[in-house]
Formats: sequence, structure tokens, C-alpha cells
Amino acid sequence: MVLPVLATLLHMTRSITADDEVTTSRRARIQYHRPGPDLAVAMECELCADEGISNPPGWDPRLRPPKKERPRDDTPPHKRIPPINPKHMEILHNVWDRVVEERIGSNPDSRLLALTCAIRAAVRGYAHLLDNDMRVLRLEDPAECLRELTADGWLDTTPEKVLSADPMHPAVCCLPSFQGNPWQLGNGERARASGWLSRALSHRKMRKKPNRLRLTGAYLAACSDPDGNIALPAEKIVQACSLSGPVELVELLEWLVRLQCITPPDLTRERVEISLTEVTGWMAPVPIPAPTPPRITPASTPLDAPAVDRAHDLVDGREAQVARWVGTYRDEHGHGPSWTRVCDAFGWPSRRAPDRDVTDEIFRHLREKEWLVGFGAPFALRPGPALVDHGSSR
Repeated sequence: MVLPVLATLLHMTRSITADDEVTTSRRARIQYHRPGPDLAVAMECELCADEGISNPPGWDPRLRPPKKERPRDDTPPHKRIPPINPKHMEILHNVWDRVVEERIGSNPDSRLLALTCAIRAAVRGYAHLLDNDMRVLRLEDPAECLRELTADGWLDTTPEKVLSADPMHPAVCCLPSFQGNPWQLGNGERARASGWLSRALSHRKMRKKPNRLRLTGAYLAACSDPDGNIALPAEKIVQACSLSGPVELVELLEWLVRLQCITPPDLTRERVEISLTEVTGWMAPVPIPAPTPPRITPASTPLDAPAVDRAHDLVDGREAQVARWVGTYRDEHGHGPSWTRVCDAFGWPSRRAPDRDVTDEIFRHLREKEWLVGFGAPFALRPGPALVDHGSSR
């Protein structure tokens, strides 16, 4: 009984293996193996970079080009600061205008604290405050500032809670007028505006300076255009920064000029017309780039015909031309072209087009007829033996 059963199982195994081999041969698909040296060359290709082509990463880390070592005596690179665009700056304007409209903060210190709470609560309607925040904001009398903001309920907390709050037990301070996400913001947008304000207040030219100067400098930069130009009525600056009047404003403008933060203003005019300097130019908003139009490739072959027939109409008789083009490309770049580059060069459907199956059929034809080889790894395409035979037969 055992031998017939073993024989039957062996026969079934051979049948399944044979069926799998037939199916695999019928569905011969290109296998993408581990990337090789061609991808490393493509990643460093200057010609591709000049043409605006960014070849994808992903090759074997052992094939990466060696990193350029920085001299020991060289200064470390500066940390990249993400730019702020006009949309993020508009968030800061809206929050700042709301604080001014509600007349919160009778002096620069309390106005700065109110602005900090407002920008933190712009989305959720509440802000977390710590005792350390009072030191970071450099408030002369934190308790008095907190009492002013909490006296009429604008900030729902008590000075004692904030001044005793630590990172493990922050004080949750609600802002009733900011409930319901009034500007329908996302937290990422709010954080970008809040981060810009923090960097503006802690600018190296503003460190250890009084808050009236720090707040005025930040407000002027927040109202600049992408070129760094500022034109504002003097009264608006006085109200936004809770200054005592035009005399104090003139004093602060002259102070900012001495710090090389702004260009000298014309004090004979009612409007303050100045510009940011090289020291503060990074604080100007960066215009939002125009959206890149989507690359939509319509069907370039009749969809009612079989893909094989459409593929042969596009490639038959041009195989040698394709192989020579790939060879020339490899000689110039040092690596093979991508499928997309070949499709663009010969007007074949894009691999994202509705008739992309035609492109797959074209490359399968070139591979099976050995016009092109090197399909196993990225950027490894090169002319195959069929081109050599084609040249010798002429």
C-alpha cells in the first residue's frame, strides 16, 4: 500500500512542477534584481542633472560614492531654516489683528504674552504655558502680565498655576474667543507661523533686548513683502506693538537701524517705508511656487486593437534604431537610459498612459529578440547581440 501511494504523490509533484514551468514561460516577466553600478553612475550623472532629471535612489549602499570630508577647521554648516510663505504669514497677521482688536496687552510685555498664547491656541482654543515660558519671553513682571490677561477672562487660568507649571504639569489655559478653530487651520500651518515668530524674537540681533524692540522688529518683518519692503502707517505699528506713541516708535526705528535690521526710514512721512537688510532678509516671506501641471499622457494608439498589434506597429523596423540610440546614450552618460527616456525619445506611450500595456509589449519584444539587454537592473540597458548581427548582415 505504501509504494503505490508514494508513486502517486511523486507523479502529482512532477505534474505540478511541469505546469508551473509552462505558466512561468508563458508569463515571462522582467525580474528586477538588486541594483548595480549603473544606478550609482546614474545618481551622479551631471548630464542628467543639467537636463533637470533626478534619478531615483535605492542602490546598494556599498556602491555609494565616498562622502566629501569637511576640513576640521571649517565651520559647521548652518541649520536650514524652513522658509515661511505668504499663507503662513497671513495666519500670523490674523492672530495678531485679533489680539489688537480685542485690546489685550497694555504694554509690549503683556502684548507679547497675549500674542504667544493666541498663536498657540489658534487651532484648539487652548494653550499650554510653563513657568519657563515667562523666562524665555523675558517678561519683566510675569505675574502682572498674567493678571492683566486673566482679569477679564480672556485667558482662563490663574497666575499661580502658570508660575508653578513645569513640563510634567503644564498649565492648560483656555482662550474663549479662540474656540472652534476660527480660521480653520491645520496644526502644521499654525506651527510654521509660531516657529517663525519664535525665531524672529530670538534673532541674534534681538537677544537680551527689551520686548518693545523685539516685538516691533518682528511686526515690521511680518508685514514685509517677498522683496523685504515694508510700508505701514505709523499708528498701526504703535497699536500692534502697544507702544506709548510716535516718539517711542521713532526711537525704536533708529535703534533697529543701528542694529542693521532695517534701512533708515524717512521720518518726514506719515507712513513708515523701510526694507529689511541682509541680516534680516531671511525673515521675508517666500512666494508660493506655481503648482507643477500634472503630466497627463492620453492614449496614443487605438484602444480597440490588440496591444501586440499596436506595439509592433510602433517598433517593427525600428529595432536597430532603438538599439543604436541606447548605445549612444550610454556612451554619453555612462549609464543606460530609463524606460521613460526611451519612450520619450521614440514617441511611445508613457508607462502611466492608459495604453501602457503597449509599452510593456514593445520592451518585451526588444528583450526577446535581443535588441536590448540589461533589463535586470536599473539604468543597465545596452544594445544586444541582435544589433551586431544586424550590422554584419548589411
